Amino acid sequence: MINRLYVEGLNGRNKPLELTFKPDLNLLTGKNGSSKTTILKLIWFLNSGRILNLVKEINFTFAELNTSNLDINVRKNQENNTISIGINKDKPITVSSANLREIELRRPTRIHEKFTEIYKLAIPTIFFPTFRRIEGGFSMEDGYDPRFGRNDEIRDALEHFSRRLSARNQRFITSISTDDIVTLLNQEYSNINARINLIQKQKSDDIIRKIKTQGKDEKATLDEIQSDIEMMETQRESLLKPYTTLSDLITTIFQHKGINLSNLTLGEVNNAISSDKLSAGEKQMLSFICYNAFTKDNTIFIDEPELSLHPDWQRTLVPTLLNQGNNNQFFMATHSPFIYSKYSDKEIILSEDKGI
Repeated sequence: MINRLYVEGLNGRNKPLELTFKPDLNLLTGKNGSSKTTILKLIWFLNSGRILNLVKEINFTFAELNTSNLDINVRKNQENNTISIGINKDKPITVSSANLREIELRRPTRIHEKFTEIYKLAIPTIFFPTFRRIEGGFSMEDGYDPRFGRNDEIRDALEHFSRRLSARNQRFITSISTDDIVTLLNQEYSNINARINLIQKQKSDDIIRKIKTQGKDEKATLDEIQSDIEMMETQRESLLKPYTTLSDLITTIFQHKGINLSNLTLGEVNNAISSDKLSAGEKQMLSFICYNAFTKDNTIFIDEPELSLHPDWQRTLVPTLLNQGNNNQFFMATHSPFIYSKYSDKEIILSEDKGI
């Protein structure tokens, strides 16, 4: 869990900014230019050890992040053009800003150990930027501007960008189609099936052994076998619960009561629509609930979730995600009163004028 952020000189601010976070939901509100997206990026870069991105993209002098696993701080020294990086109680290391990219790539032993420690202790995260934010808020390599590319070029560029920023247990979601959701669901289904097959084999072996070594009366043996079968079915249902929960959500909140995703269908099969036919808002909502369904004890960042979402879905977004019950911590940067109005105790107000 991410607990606290302290930052000095953020975007030229005179006063330090100190924020303490809730374990379940944190809603950053304020007008444009109040640093909502910048704070999301700052937290994500610090937690994941992306120091080069942090220094390159965010204007600050000192930043410190406290999580349940890690305390990390970074200081920019403009006078001698150096960066100091401190982890937990260890003595900070200082590197030249000019050589930071080369150092990140080549990693001398002492620095490599520091970055390895960050990666090991980082809170697992998912980051959902907005398409607009990808164009203007995160740096893309080679000066590529997706505004002037064809759809397939945009998709390829975003997939490359997503892979570049995603590493280990840090995922950056940029897909403008449902291809990534199909991949996610197929991978999870394959993993679950493998576990179910293993359980079934183990229980089948137990049943065969009990039959062969029957030392009790037949009724007692049959009772044990029946108990084993019921336990196996309970375990199977538990493993498939994310899919049944998703199907229930689809039938409840989507206009179409079923969605086809390649060889999988969520919701009602007879009333299913291809995921490619969904609107931008439907794809976005589907993405949120699918990633949340298969993620536990993670921190999930969503930048302006209201974009493309109908006001009715903006109202139901937060309770829907929280009620999925996977103990995830959420950070959302939002202008929408439909999202923040019912959660005043979870709101972090960065400017009284919220830019509605």
